[in-house]
Amino acid sequence: MQVLLINAILVIGIFYLIAVLYVFPLYVHFDFKLMKYLQYACILSIARPFQTIMMVAFVGVILYLYMLMPALIFPFGMSLFSYIVMRVAALSFPKKKVLQET
Repeated sequence: MQVLLINAILVIGIFYLIAVLYVFPLYVHFDFKLMKYLQYACILSIARPFQTIMMVAFVGVILYLYMLMPALIFPFGMSLFSYIVMRVAALSFPKKKVLQET
């Protein structure tokens, strides 16, 4: 019973951390009510698995590089992390339809 509970908490925690990666790009690109950001972040993390896996992989590579060479934190810091998360999250957002007048 205890192992099942630990596994459930682990899965929920990982899902929450993945959904949090989508919250800030959603906040920048869209105007929702406060509770809708986390809801849409959860939906995007499930509905777009390729972009989610790509985002987690890129974040993992960045964190690995920062641990391998801590001097990279000073020139790049959070800006590289934010740029990668924003670019990958932008691929997950619905495309805006462009109205063309003919």
